[in-house]
Amino acid sequence: MRENRVKGKRSGWVIGSTGLVAAVSLLMVLTSAAGAVHPTANKVPPFKGTVTLSQSVDVSGGCAKAKLTAKSFFSLSTGAAGFGGATSASSCNKAYNSNFAEVQGGFNAYLNAPFHKGSTTVYLNGSYALAGSLSATPGTCTISGSPSYAYCEEYASAYVYGYVYWDDLTTGALYFMGYLGGTSFYLVDNYTYNETYWSGSTLTNYSHAGAGPISASGSIAMSYTLSTNMVKTNKYAVYVDLYGYTYSEVYFYHNGGTVTYTGASASTAVNFANLGNGLVLTSLGES
Repeated sequence: MRENRVKGKRSGWVIGSTGLVAAVSLLMVLTSAAGAVHPTANKVPPFKGTVTLSQSVDVSGGCAKAKLTAKSFFSLSTGAAGFGGATSASSCNKAYNSNFAEVQGGFNAYLNAPFHKGSTTVYLNGSYALAGSLSATPGTCTISGSPSYAYCEEYASAYVYGYVYWDDLTTGALYFMGYLGGTSFYLVDNYTYNETYWSGSTLTNYSHAGAGPISASGSIAMSYTLSTNMVKTNKYAVYVDLYGYTYSEVYFYHNGGTVTYTGASASTAVNFANLGNGLVLTSLGES
């Protein structure tokens, strides 16, 4: 079935001991700059910290495929990170009313932030680029026997989102810094579908024209002022979380009567890892 998405929450696929965390409160001021921000105390890769990688592949039905084209990664040595996935589904003569495939990937990283005396502004700089494609090709939906309702559908989607928190590891206090995509929760969020729906004696077609190439790119230039001074005996980190998803499905359903669906297909591909694509964090600093 089509995925149920909730912004800021992940489902139970995550591998590792660290899951998604919620902001305790927004007590700091976030400002953005068009270009890279250069603090007086700048840290460039290699960073120090810890990383948890996450990835999963799931297929259902007899005519769907999913592939992790690039395993999730985050390099503390270079600041580079990303993942890649591809999915496809089609209608077939096997006894499945749903064929779907999904690939999920991502990471969370805690980048150590040193103590800074007095009033402190934290900076994070970098860039990202993503490429991919979506397709959904309608098939022939044959409805017979007067069902009360029935439908045939092909659907494809891809999205990537990321965000950053300031984390007081000693007290557990966590504060939202901003989105990796600037003002947008998503770096990319695309979908396309075609649906034929029968209800009573009425046949209706629905669609969303999102098929074709997908791409996104941008710079990361966060500056974030703490509302209270850092405590020398505490430990701090900048927490970076990124999640990506690709999904393809061909599906039909009916209540009564008979439905056959042939010639339909859907596919999704996301490259957030190779050929110049992915995330790169170039500096983390304080002033």
